Amino acid sequence: MSDPVDPDDELVVVYSSNRMDAEMMRSVIEGSGIAAVTTGSAGGGYPLTVGQLGAGRVLVRRKDEEAARAVLAAASESDLGPEEGSEPPPARTWVYGLSVFIVALLIWLAWKSTGF
Repeated sequence: MSDPVDPDDELVVVYSSNRMDAEMMRSVIEGSGIAAVTTGSAGGGYPLTVGQLGAGRVLVRRKDEEAARAVLAAASESDLGPEEGSEPPPARTWVYGLSVFIVALLIWLAWKSTGF
């Protein structure tokens, strides 16, 4: 892995989006052995914000810029979704129905045992 980013290093922005996406892309870049940092506003105490309040950027050293952009390009070209032609997971509606029934039964039994 690359050395940690030094405050004296010249940093360049290689990715800019919302804060959550920026954190994911930083992880992808660091997973390739390139040191990276994220910056952005904290949103004034709100973790999920939109617009400029939720902006995030990924910065790397100038000497690592080309390699980081190549990693991001490869990540954006890869298909991380389900395989084509694969079946979606089965719906588990009966589990939810059974759960609601059991909760309702427990509430009814608790209500009956109080004598009302």
